[in-house]
Amino acid sequence: MTIDKYKINLDITRNYLEMARSVFTAFENVPDKDKIDETKWAGLIFATTSVTVIYSYMSLEAFINYQLYRVWDNSHLAFISNERLKRKQTGNSINPLYPYFYDKYGHVDEFYKLKDTGIGDLGDRIKLLCRSFQINQIYDTEPSLWQAFKDLHKNARHFLIHPFPNPKEMNEIMTRLFNTQTGTYVAIAGSIITHFYKERGEEEPGWIYNNTAFKISSFEYIE
Repeated sequence: MTIDKYKINLDITRNYLEMARSVFTAFENVPDKDKIDETKWAGLIFATTSVTVIYSYMSLEAFINYQLYRVWDNSHLAFISNERLKRKQTGNSINPLYPYFYDKYGHVDEFYKLKDTGIGDLGDRIKLLCRSFQINQIYDTEPSLWQAFKDLHKNARHFLIHPFPNPKEMNEIMTRLFNTQTGTYVAIAGSIITHFYKERGEEEPGWIYNNTAFKISSFEYIE
């Protein structure tokens, strides 16, 4: 008996970014906004903005982790091969494709162990990936974008994913969320992803700027 095997290709970075964009565009299309209860309206604003912030952040996590995994996999395979060549005393060696990463982390035998080497933070992983690819750092070429990323990082990780009932902290974050144009968060994530394409002389995909897979038309208000 032959069992057909189905393979599903998921572009997680794209899916996350398109979801982040879909939510805030759907929010703009909510009908009869003036008829919605004030408390529920504030809740809808907070919910949709939170999804946009978190999914924009997750799209960056997915992109950086995917790229970094490829760098680690290549470097670790080179490390294993060179160790074997040393034992055989052939005098030969394999030149690693990513020398900086190879020298510092090629010996790490599992990708998830990298977080224990001081690069668990997303910002640190972005900087490491730039060094590994031998491209310019974002904080050097686009310092305002890097600062915007740090704000996104703080909003997403330090409050929305790990909220706590501190009135001062909550008021500060809520004010920032409500006073920032929602599409800004998607643009931050897209711009950082674009940095890696442009620095390596590659054309960035269209979904960075516009949804090409799916969209959400609107939200339904429950009275």
